[in-house]
Amino acid sequence: MYELKKWQLNCRGEKVIARGRCYGNPKFHEGCFIHTSPVMKAELSEEMEKIVLTTRSGSHYELSFGEIDESEKELTGEAAEALGLSLDMERCLSLWQQARERKREYLAEILNPSEMYIKLDGELMAEEAFYRTGQGEIIELIIRRHVGMFTDSVIVGGLEWNRRECSCEWRYMICGSGISVYFWNGQLDVVRIFHEGPDFVAGDLGREILCRRNEITAVERLGDESY
Repeated sequence: MYELKKWQLNCRGEKVIARGRCYGNPKFHEGCFIHTSPVMKAELSEEMEKIVLTTRSGSHYELSFGEIDESEKELTGEAAEALGLSLDMERCLSLWQQARERKREYLAEILNPSEMYIKLDGELMAEEAFYRTGQGEIIELIIRRHVGMFTDSVIVGGLEWNRRECSCEWRYMICGSGISVYFWNGQLDVVRIFHEGPDFVAGDLGREILCRRNEITAVERLGDESY
């Protein structure tokens, strides 16, 4: 059975599809954002903490409440109702909040002030990123993708999720099976990269840093200035 994270349900006419980051399906890179074929069957698990879907293609997906895309809860609620599911949205959001708190507790253990944690998917796109400020606060960062003619650029930070200005910013380009870092600002000392796909190389000012699968690799900024 496959898994969707940061998932949502959407109505498409009389049909319902699921969207999210896919894990465990050999057809896709780990963390690849997909939408399913129409849902043919939907059930709540016995512990009432996940939805189990069967799609028209015959695929089976688990959607844990704690991994819901909170920003699309209204659309998900409407689609769940169309599937005949009695989805307890308050429970979903409670489990989602608990998962976020566990994430922040974990990051507080591994991040020092002025450090970033970033998770990349199998296509080397940033899934999520967090920064620890000089005051010790863990903040989630905005991720933006600029699609270029030859290579894509990923901009992490510069803004927080509440759209306030953020002192942390890091940028890289996706170059085939690796990345090339081209910008750090002065408020960022270390980036800790976690990746669930194949090993890859991060290039940074002539350095080549091997990032191994399912490990956190710490990359330190060179020098005292932004670049």
